[in-house]
Order: sequence, then structure tokens, then C-alpha cells
Amino acid sequence: MLLILSAIVVALASGHGADDDEYLSLLQTQAKAIGNATATLSERAQNKSANDDAAIDHDLDHVLAGKGNPPPPPRRRRRRRAPTPSPTPACNGIQLNQFAGEKLVVSQQSTYWGHATYTYEIEIGGTIYQKTSNAGTYYLGAHTQYGDMVEYFRNGAKCGNTPRRADVSFTVGPTMQLVSAQETSMCVYVFTIQLPESKCGLPMTNVNVLDTNNDDGENENNNEVQDEANNVHECAKWCYSKKHKDKAWRQYDSPGGRANDPFKCGWFACSTCCECTQDPDTC
Repeated sequence: MLLILSAIVVALASGHGADDDEYLSLLQTQAKAIGNATATLSERAQNKSANDDAAIDHDLDHVLAGKGNPPPPPRRRRRRRAPTPSPTPACNGIQLNQFAGEKLVVSQQSTYWGHATYTYEIEIGGTIYQKTSNAGTYYLGAHTQYGDMVEYFRNGAKCGNTPRRADVSFTVGPTMQLVSAQETSMCVYVFTIQLPESKCGLPMTNVNVLDTNNDDGENENNNEVQDEANNVHECAKWCYSKKHKDKAWRQYDSPGGRANDPFKCGWFACSTCCECTQDPDTC
């Protein structure tokens, strides 16, 4: 562009006389200004190009620097823990067959059939019936066996080709009551019954320290296990043996209220001894 402007200036100069010197000088000044502006624009373009290249290189280096590194782990949502259920009170010696013949009743809305009301009648050691508000009465099964704090009812009325059945779980609490009734799947039922803690025996204590063949040839361990299983309370001779002489009778009769384990009154086989039923100082 500068060359073109110079040519124009020379052409104009050759077409005018000496009187036009002032006009020629003005044209040369304008041409110089245009040339300076052009140089400035060219320099800025070069600088911008260099800056853009540097920025691209920087971004490329940044990307390459992270190549091969594992992606950051996804943030996990913290799950709320369900509240810990309250433990069942310690109960030793309670037997489900002690409650055979006890009848409990509960009514609630059906979990499968809309707003129908079901009333369940349960007899421990007997049978279970379901009375419905919309479809009559159904036989859910009869007692077949006791398990570990559970009772099984089987061979109820047919549900399609399958007999109805129910499991009853037992817990321990202040009173006897039918806590819940659920139809966990079609014609399969689960009930929870709370037994009164007043029927519990003494708390269990360690039986591992009991001999299986003591000086009198007695199996202390088996004696205690059988007593607990059958809810039998007694005062066996071995409760006063030399081996158990230094064991505490009661759970908290040590200085400072420290718990004793084992303690002799916690064994069913020793639970009716004088030291467990009366003031020890009088025995």
C-alpha cells in the first residue's frame, strides 16, 4: 500500500508546477501517516497471532498434562442409616409352650385388597384364622412346631394350588400383645407377638466354667443347660462346691457395684438356694 501511495504522489508532482509544492508536501505527509498506520496494524496482527498461538499451546499442554490420570471419583451420596432397633430385653428360660392356648386378635386394613379390613385370630399352639370384611373367613394353618422364639403354622386353606401358611415371631416386653400382622406375599403371613417379660427366668450367666465331671461325678454344665431349656429352678449340691466357693452369688454384690460374671444366682440350678431367695446374711 505504501508503494502505491508513493507512486500517486510522484505522478501528482510531475503534473504540477513549482506553485504546487505546498500541495505536494501535504500529499507526502498524508502518505507517511497512512504508512505508519499500516505498520501499526500489521504489528498488532502479528502480536495477536503470537498470543493466540501461545494460548493454544498453553491449553494443549494443560490437556496433555492430565492425560493418563484417572478421572476423579464420582461423589457418592451419603445414605441415611436406619435407626438401630431397640434390643429385645434379656429373657432366659421362657418357653413358647408355656403360652399354648393363649388367643390374640388384631384388625387392620389389607395390604393387598384395597380398603378391606382383615381380623386375625391367633391361638398359640393352635390355629390361625383370617376374617375379612369382603370375602368371608380363611383358615391360615395349624401349629406344626416351635422354633427359637418362632412358631410355624402350615396347611391352611388353599390359595390357588398352594396352602396358606404363617410364621409367628415372638419378642419380649411389658405385656402380652399381638404387635403386627403382615401378608408378605400372596397368602403368606407373618405375625409378631410380644410375650410378657414377667414370664422370664433369671438372666443367663456363663456356663463354660461349669464342670462336666466334678468331684462327685456330676455334669454341672449339662445340669444347667437342661434346667434353662425346661425352665426348672433348683439348688443343686454343686452350687456350694469348693470350686465355686469364691464366686459371687448375685450379679452386683461386688464392691463398687461391679457386675459379676458368672454369678451363681444366675444359674437356674442355683437360683432357689437361700443366698438367691433371702438375705444372704441369714443363710
